[in-house]
Amino acid sequence: MDLVKEKNTALFYEELEKESCDVELLYNLSLDGIRLYRPLYRYKKIRHHDYVVDISLMNKQYFKIYNDSQFKRLIQAFKKLEEEGKDKDKYIRLILLNEYIINKIVNDNNYFNVFKYSYELSNIPLYYLFKYKYISYKILDYFKYDRMPYYLIIYIVFINAFYFKENINLMNINKYLGKYYFSSQLKYEFERDIKALEYIIINVRNYIKDDYCYRDFRTGPFYPFNLLKKVSSKIFKPNILYFKHPDKNIEDLFNSICGDSILCLLHSEDSICRVERRFSDMFSRYDIPYDVNNFTIVNFDEYKLKRNKIEEDRLKNCYIKENELWFGNKDLFNINFELKKQYLEYDNRENDPTIDNNYFYTIIIRCCVIGSLIYNKKSKFIISILTELLKKYVPLTYNPQENILRFDPIRKCMDDYDDGYEEWVEDYDEIFYRTLVTTSNENFNKLFRINYGINIDSI
Repeated sequence: MDLVKEKNTALFYEELEKESCDVELLYNLSLDGIRLYRPLYRYKKIRHHDYVVDISLMNKQYFKIYNDSQFKRLIQAFKKLEEEGKDKDKYIRLILLNEYIINKIVNDNNYFNVFKYSYELSNIPLYYLFKYKYISYKILDYFKYDRMPYYLIIYIVFINAFYFKENINLMNINKYLGKYYFSSQLKYEFERDIKALEYIIINVRNYIKDDYCYRDFRTGPFYPFNLLKKVSSKIFKPNILYFKHPDKNIEDLFNSICGDSILCLLHSEDSICRVERRFSDMFSRYDIPYDVNNFTIVNFDEYKLKRNKIEEDRLKNCYIKENELWFGNKDLFNINFELKKQYLEYDNRENDPTIDNNYFYTIIIRCCVIGSLIYNKKSKFIISILTELLKKYVPLTYNPQENILRFDPIRKCMDDYDDGYEEWVEDYDEIFYRTLVTTSNENFNKLFRINYGINIDSI
């Protein structure tokens, strides 16, 4: 195991419990390596300190912003992530969007773009913009997705239920997602926070029959060794297979972090070397030597007998009711308005002649909404979020420096294609663009531009 991290983690939490802790020491311990398994906003004595931002991001732990100094620190940190070419999506989800930070981003037109959400993740700030009354329910209704990815549903519902104390029964999610997705994703997302995990165990794990670990690892690399075994024993039902080794610490470590799927791979090996190569990131985080040998995998005959039943159970619980995964589902979201399915997709290029479902009409209305926000000098953050959400259906980009919207007729973002894109028929953009720039207000018309491909003549 990583003895440096184990020691640093013990010193870190020991210092945190002191009446007047040394935040500089906490920061330096974090730089040297710790396992931050409890969010720092829970500690009143330091929750307002700038280093909370740095330490939380270093250790990929959830955090809240409480003051201007922390907000500036967050801007600096995200600029650095961008300079280093790191995937900001992994970090932006760690920010718990309380009203304070939403207010800051909405009203800061200089640095809002530092917190750029990708088009799917833009559903997260969309919800909190509505929650804190920065947009109307009509805007929410116009720009929400009619079907959201299940991982986003789990993320937002749990954030609301646990971190923001909304009255939501987490088991309602299980009506629309089988436990294979629901249980595994919920734990995967929030197991880094031990208090969140305890909440999941009480409110989800205890209500799911046979909550078996289908994934490779029972838990992520978030806990010191003294907590790891305890957490692993509660998060899923016990493995069938068992890793037996002369060194009790190595034995406990493998049985705590590995699911049956990895232990099954090890059954025919005399060393972890080949398996370690496949899962090197996880193994390296606990400093497991690649040459561990002299082990046996116990209960393999029992596992073979039960493997088919395990697979049957997995398939039975793999369902996703996609049409119910949206903000209008009152089992999942406390929204006191009736939202409508907007059906913005233009499947197979077949247009619905009715005005409410007309593809061109719905896109034009949404472009006009965004254009009016630009025209009236409203929040660039709100404009950017709405544009990202619309980008799923039409190739539109927002340039905050020029404060304009631009159609790109070459490629359109799509989930259904291998590379994430499809060729976009330029004539549709031409219709959108020409319609939008024919109003009687020339200043409004100038907000829209269009890019033409190499083989398309300018008009």
